[in-house]
Amino acid sequence: MHAASGKSVRVEIAEETVVRLLLEGRVCAADFRCLDIRSKQCLRRLCLESCIGRTMIGDGSARNLFRRVSASRLKAESGEDSEER
Repeated sequence: MHAASGKSVRVEIAEETVVRLLLEGRVCAADFRCLDIRSKQCLRRLCLESCIGRTMIGDGSARNLFRRVSASRLKAESGEDSEER
């Protein structure tokens, strides 16, 4: 985030939270530095989907995006994530 100052915090954050923050415009992709390729791919996907959601916010797409991410996470936690790989 603030690479120039040398200060940073390493945290793990739920996809749902990232989506919510992206949709609300509170963060953008430049605010993150991914520590591994899987996280980078996930963040890229979430950014693209949230951009689409923000442009279609009037028709409920943003809410549907948040639900899809939540459902996807539940499937992954229960071991049903094989179709995404």
